[in-house]
Amino acid sequence: MTEENVEIHLTPSTPVPGDTVAVVAIGGELTNTEDKADSYAKMLRRLMAENDIEGVSVYSVYYLFGNHNTTNERIELFCRAGRRVLCRQKSPQKIPDYVAKIYDAVLRPRISSADGKRIPTPEADARIGRLTLYAHCHGAAVIVQMANLMRRDMAKMGYTNAEIDKIQKNLLVVQYSPIAPLEHPRFTTLSFASAEDTQMDHYNTVSEYIAEHSADILPSYLSFMGENLFVASKLKSTFGKEHDHRGMLRDDDTRHNLTPDGKIIFAAQRNALINGVRRSQAGASMPPVSKLVSDDRIVNFDDLNTNGEFLKRIMTFDLQQQNLERGRQK
Repeated sequence: MTEENVEIHLTPSTPVPGDTVAVVAIGGELTNTEDKADSYAKMLRRLMAENDIEGVSVYSVYYLFGNHNTTNERIELFCRAGRRVLCRQKSPQKIPDYVAKIYDAVLRPRISSADGKRIPTPEADARIGRLTLYAHCHGAAVIVQMANLMRRDMAKMGYTNAEIDKIQKNLLVVQYSPIAPLEHPRFTTLSFASAEDTQMDHYNTVSEYIAEHSADILPSYLSFMGENLFVASKLKSTFGKEHDHRGMLRDDDTRHNLTPDGKIIFAAQRNALINGVRRSQAGASMPPVSKLVSDDRIVNFDDLNTNGEFLKRIMTFDLQQQNLERGRQK
């Protein structure tokens, strides 16, 4: 079988330049051809054009997994996040070769010189700040692993923990329907999802609650443990399209298929990418989440946060009652 491999769309044999303003799309596991990768890149290029943003390089990744099993890879990530009580961590996490190759092409040139040595911290911080990652589905699992690899790599180069923390938080990740643990991300990560996306399974009681009560969930912002999750009930009026990442563009063909809640969630995602890229171009510090997603037309962060706090209270109460009930049954 084909050995696992990875290519970077548009630059298949060279890394993404380490000092330019760039957006890199890391798609779902079905992104196994250049044409499929290009669909993500085209969306991001159109997003830049619709908002009069110039001078931004756009790349997208496609995978050649060979005999590598991505389902097992994600299960291991969830196990290590404590999702499954029967999991046992018997050995250090092994980063798949394809993840390491994406890391070497996209992130390593931003934190090291051509000979692999550390560069001055302010320069590394600025270079990372010029990069934005967009992920869909399995792409979120790739980014979680790249973040862990980057941390180990930087420590070997001689960066301090405080320097690593600061530099990693200067990288913005915007992801839709992420199938990966969301809590305590190393990068500044914003996730957007439908409560009725049956392909997302976080292996925990919170996701089970959201799935069971999906029809009642208003557009909400949740951040129990730093996950910055924007979620609503049904985002698409077309049956079975909740995992579909399309709908972010103002002139996208699927815009008429969005529900009112979907328009809010996708607009928040669009704003995050636009504001994140503009921030990169300006060399500015990372804005708060509220500033990244808000606008004066569709997205009101205060409303999303209020809905999220209400949802959190109801969810916490119901889960406590369930735990009490289980205790009585013992």
